[in-house]
Amino acid sequence: MKRIVGILFLLFIIIYSSTIYYHVKKPLPIGMSVEGAIHQVEDIELLTDITYKNKQNKRVVQHEVFHTMLKDIQQAKKFIVVDMFLFTQLSHQKNKCKSLVVLRLWSIKYVA
Repeated sequence: MKRIVGILFLLFIIIYSSTIYYHVKKPLPIGMSVEGAIHQVEDIELLTDITYKNKQNKRVVQHEVFHTMLKDIQQAKKFIVVDMFLFTQLSHQKNKCKSLVVLRLWSIKYVA
């Protein structure tokens, strides 16, 4: 019985490792791996969204990314494509900022 369990375990490890190796080495679908030209830029700005508690234990929020995005939306001539990745440690809790972002994104319309 131990021999059968050992053989099944070894077979599982071989199949599992082979699957991992295949997915690591397989080529990406056409159009997924695109290398663009290198562009030199001089005017670059880092925008951050920072949330923390100050010494008085009050929540301080500094939304540079969000406010800049809303300004760009208001300046749009035709339409806007928004691709956002929102990361937060509070993702399992009810977060008022998330609902604000969802409401603002749903309010984006085509501008003639």
